[in-house]
Amino acid sequence: MRRSTDAHCSAVPYKMLGKFKDQCDSVNEAFGPATIAVTETNSRCKHRRPFWFHTVWSWLETRGFTSNASCFLTFWRNKAAESGAWLPGDKATIDVLNAIFEQSKALIAARARWRSAGAGLAPAPRLEEK
Repeated sequence: MRRSTDAHCSAVPYKMLGKFKDQCDSVNEAFGPATIAVTETNSRCKHRRPFWFHTVWSWLETRGFTSNASCFLTFWRNKAAESGAWLPGDKATIDVLNAIFEQSKALIAARARWRSAGAGLAPAPRLEEK
């Protein structure tokens, strides 16, 4: 399989998101903290999708923007410049997205247990890496 050589196929998601976070931080100084959401993300380069999704989710998570405090949505369109078609046989991408979904469910459940224990609205404890 020949891999694309365009810039999108070698983009580093955390660098792009870092610039976005810098902008958010400057706004937050004036208006207070805001929730960060990744509302459309994907890679048109099939071989990079697992890396891309994992990196974007990890970036959100390490900055405290998890499923109970943000959102993470994907975007799919056949022949789109920024995306690509959903490929039902792309096991690597599906596995990564399923792992993100399961981790997200676990974080929500942990936060619910923490709140029911009387901890209030403070940030929930982070799940430990397995």
